Amino acid sequence: MANNSISLTSLDFDTIKANLKSYLKNQSKFSDYNFDGSNISVLLDILSYNTFQQSFYLNMAISESFLDSAQLSSSIVSKAKELNYTPRSYVSSQAVLNLSFVQQTGVSVFTIPAGTSFTGKNSNNSYNFVSPQATVLYPTNGYFIANNFSVYEGSNVFDTFTVDNSIQNQRFILSNAKIDTSSLSVTVIENQNTNTILFAKSTSLYGLSNTSNVFFIQAAQNLKYEVVFGDGIFGRAPLNGSTIICNYRITSGSEGNGSTNFTLNDNLGVVPSIVVASNSFGGANTESLDSIRYNAPRSYQTQERAVTVNDYINLIVQNFPDIKNAHVFGGELANTVSYGQVFISTAAYSGFNLTNAEKNQIATFLSTRNVLGITPVVIDPDYLYLNVTSLVKYNSSATTLTVAGMQSLVSDTIVKYSNTNLNDFDTEFRFSDFLSAISNTNVSIFSNETSVTMKKIIQPALNTTTYTTINYRNPINVGSVYSSSFLSNGRTYQYTDYNPNANNIAISQSNSGLIASSLSNLIYLTDITVPGQYVYSPGGTVDYTAGTVTLSPFIITDYLGAGGVIMYATPTNENVKSYKNDILLIDTANGINISVKTL
Repeated sequence: MANNSISLTSLDFDTIKANLKSYLKNQSKFSDYNFDGSNISVLLDILSYNTFQQSFYLNMAISESFLDSAQLSSSIVSKAKELNYTPRSYVSSQAVLNLSFVQQTGVSVFTIPAGTSFTGKNSNNSYNFVSPQATVLYPTNGYFIANNFSVYEGSNVFDTFTVDNSIQNQRFILSNAKIDTSSLSVTVIENQNTNTILFAKSTSLYGLSNTSNVFFIQAAQNLKYEVVFGDGIFGRAPLNGSTIICNYRITSGSEGNGSTNFTLNDNLGVVPSIVVASNSFGGANTESLDSIRYNAPRSYQTQERAVTVNDYINLIVQNFPDIKNAHVFGGELANTVSYGQVFISTAAYSGFNLTNAEKNQIATFLSTRNVLGITPVVIDPDYLYLNVTSLVKYNSSATTLTVAGMQSLVSDTIVKYSNTNLNDFDTEFRFSDFLSAISNTNVSIFSNETSVTMKKIIQPALNTTTYTTINYRNPINVGSVYSSSFLSNGRTYQYTDYNPNANNIAISQSNSGLIASSLSNLIYLTDITVPGQYVYSPGGTVDYTAGTVTLSPFIITDYLGAGGVIMYATPTNENVKSYKNDILLIDTANGINISVKTL
């Protein structure tokens, strides 16, 4: 009996054709037919090609139907829309200025109009900044003063539409993809220009009626955005023939960050004194497709409310594009118990602490979404730095790189490793991976001898008696703790856990080598004012296993240009981890010491 089945286990062209030939050969009518040397071979090619193309395009179409597998931006945006997720647009960089205008004779009120233009400069370029709304000032001691005056990078544009009910499913798609959607305002002019209504942005249907003057914003094709009005049940639809005016800001995104030098472009009648209270920050480019895939389901889970730890993290990462992660904990877990508060530490892509303006923005944003009676408090993370010392040996005959060129290349590798694997919460510095990364920098590198030192920077209040605890949260070696120099009452000091006059460290032999152990667990405050005549006195204690240094109360009057007291310690384990609100990273600015040796 002929085999009437066709194998469907593989859908590539050759297998499809082979299966078709096998099927036909098993038919009695074609038992002696030459399928390779006859015209039917062409027909089999056509049928196989058609089947292959159908399977290929069907597989693509099915893949575009799921958020995880979709590749086209239109498909990803469409699936995210089903989860009520609007991808983040470009975000304008914000700067905070303090302006002072001299009061002119006879002027009792001074207005800074909306859209007033400023120029800000950073290391890359000059950018235009505008004021979002009009600000009215009144004189104070002969000056009109505007403190904490916010300006945003970009320029204002308008899109105008006419409502035409004869167009089925009319859409209002904004023309510029570089919109900062937070700046969008929508005005509707009805009844032959006799009635002007400002519509408010809404993110949910809660509390809406058929008379609510609201609009929604959603993603459209080509990475643009679309304004959507109510359907007459939830939100009011503009009348037929109405004019819709959309005013918004287009921006350069992250390029405008770090602007420090500002000047006024517009003529307001008097040139102000401008003091930059906060360099421009917070600018970001539109959300990437991978980010949409990650954030859309988590945003749906969060539902715009902050209850759990993940809710806080999702809301912060979604709405503040300069932040890549956050560590959230309740006041009951703080060093000083503080019930009724939730503490948030953030890890920014820039690697720096947030400004006070950014912290206030996050706290204000969360206060409208968290549980009643809970106060969000944004605090700085605790940075744990690593200093790297490496001796790199390479074969100079296997490369054209000079010693300086090799040093630069290895330095770039270390910076890349830190940015890729560290600079975040709950990370681990894997020493073996780090050594491999250095060795793989160039094929000419023969070996590297590398060591790391942990570093924390503390900033006790000057001229004040303070209690300070340094948490490395990693075991540290006995005899490795020391600090930078600092000043107290005219004398220079350092901290150390080694006192040569007290013989406080014992050395013993084991199978793994020499082992140092402390006989006192003391930290010494060392007076180094007179070279060679050091005076040691107890200055605190150290727990080597927990990696904790506790300093006794002491008055510091100057950091001697170090920006704080820098505390160093060598980790017992080669792998270093970050815990709690620690951010682990390599000090790429001052903590990389590379020497190169040719073979």
